[in-house]
Amino acid sequence: MRDIVQKLGKSKRGQFTKTQREYIDRCVEAGCIVCQLMGRGASLAQWHHRKDGFHGAAMRAPHHEGIALCVFHHTGPFASIHYNREAFEQEAGKTEAELVALSQKMFNWRQE
Repeated sequence: MRDIVQKLGKSKRGQFTKTQREYIDRCVEAGCIVCQLMGRGASLAQWHHRKDGFHGAAMRAPHHEGIALCVFHHTGPFASIHYNREAFEQEAGKTEAELVALSQKMFNWRQE
């Protein structure tokens, strides 16, 4: 049986498992993955759930299918994933899917 961690808010993704929560915490504590790739070091980060490949009628990416992003890269007005995906991917040098895979490799995501 999987351990379930209580989360706040409503989500169609369901509750975080203990493994997912630990993985996300490691990623967010390390800071924005794009800032790290650009050599800026650690920055305060938020968790962004992957969008590409997970859209349509109530489709949502699982909690572990995401990346840690600073406010600038997450929801900022210029090169952010929500408002200017093309500029975001150009600045990051990678697509969202590539960043998710890199994050999972860097922070040792293990499927439950």
